[in-house]
Amino acid sequence: MDIPPDIAKHVAGPMGAASALLFMSGVPWPRRVGMVIAGCILSYYATPAIASWSGLSDGLAGYLLGMFGMAAVAKVHSTIEAMELGALIRKRIASWMGVQE
Repeated sequence: MDIPPDIAKHVAGPMGAASALLFMSGVPWPRRVGMVIAGCILSYYATPAIASWSGLSDGLAGYLLGMFGMAAVAKVHSTIEAMELGALIRKRIASWMGVQE
């Protein structure tokens, strides 16, 4: 049984994003769903460019983008949370305005 190339190409990204969930612990379900959606979107739009640039098949490029794209989104999000970006921005604005905290 052969899978039509169009279906394989479009299913690979969501499967990669879903398989990345196996390596994530301590992340609440709503955030996991959002990250899968982000991985699917990245895979859908970036697969043709990455596949032509790297020489990979569309299916493999989509799977890898879905999987590692979601991991990258998770790492960026955890880095932003660890930096306490809101406090840094408030301090910067206060210093520009000449206000002491």
